[in-house]
Amino acid sequence: MKKILASIGLISLIVSCKKESASPSAETKKDTIQQKTSNLKAEISDFKEAQQVDNVNDVPFEVYSKMDSVSFYTEPKADAKVLRIKNDKLNNYYGFNDLNDFFEIHYTIAYQPNRTITAYVSKKEFTKDSQLSVQGIDLNEIRSSTVKGVDDFKTKTSKSYAVVSMIDEAAYVQAQSKSLNERISPNPEVHFDGKAWSLNFLKINKKEVDEEAEYTNQYIGFSPVTQREFFVGENSYNTDKYYTAYRSSKQDEGMTFLGYPAINTTLKLLACVTPNNDVGSDFTLTRYNPKTDRFENLLYINFTNFKAIDSKSLVWVTSNILYFKVTHLNTNTSDPAHKTEYLKIELTDKGF
Repeated sequence: MKKILASIGLISLIVSCKKESASPSAETKKDTIQQKTSNLKAEISDFKEAQQVDNVNDVPFEVYSKMDSVSFYTEPKADAKVLRIKNDKLNNYYGFNDLNDFFEIHYTIAYQPNRTITAYVSKKEFTKDSQLSVQGIDLNEIRSSTVKGVDDFKTKTSKSYAVVSMIDEAAYVQAQSKSLNERISPNPEVHFDGKAWSLNFLKINKKEVDEEAEYTNQYIGFSPVTQREFFVGENSYNTDKYYTAYRSSKQDEGMTFLGYPAINTTLKLLACVTPNNDVGSDFTLTRYNPKTDRFENLLYINFTNFKAIDSKSLVWVTSNILYFKVTHLNTNTSDPAHKTEYLKIELTDKGF
């Protein structure tokens, strides 16, 4: 038995020695890696001159990095010369080519506004504007709020009234199939003569013109909960859409909403979420009171760290929870492959 154990030990020792002689030591491996990753330092003069970007709309895409400092390569190769620069919030990295492991960018040198270079940046450090994510961002940060008519410009979080968090696409799709939203469908009694929609006291022209702009209206349908006919309007001086609900039973100036209203059929709550022209997104909550036949403004919040991309995506899941679609603030939504994400907003104030 002892002889057998001794033989096994000898064989193990021989195999171990062979392995060590066949492969480089840990120190040798480390030196090899360092040699592969230690690039020659580049100077500004090593980069090709590029035409200055005068119009951002001419730029195919932009790239962003969360790192404190980033690397500029002179060629789209890992072993090319590299220049390390501070990643300032004011830096613009204009993308012109999406290569295998790199983005080709044009970058204007700080303090040299007339000098722009072509550089290559690694996809390990940068993200294309169409693929930005709200993951890890404070989704409850706000600029202002209005609660039951009282403005608040000091509180910078929504958590007292509404808590926002991420959900996955599967949860959103499932919620759509079980939505508590009222379905707004065209009323067959509303007549359209090619120029205007009419019913009893209601008459809405398809086109209207004044000194400031041209306005276009489109009929959406009837809401049994609010007993209103809904229209969506646009104007020629901006891309905003506004939704207005009108009575047909008597003269009515209408009630305007910032976005397509998600109407909770049981609670008679109307919620809207839309992109804000200045920053982020707007969320509003309104209650319809059938006793007074009026709308009560309950809540307005200007969220700062995400952009609602489709007001029709807002879905009532429970009596105080809604789901909707968003993108990062800087997402290039003109790219068909842009990243869409999904959020949950939970109303925490029982008074709503």
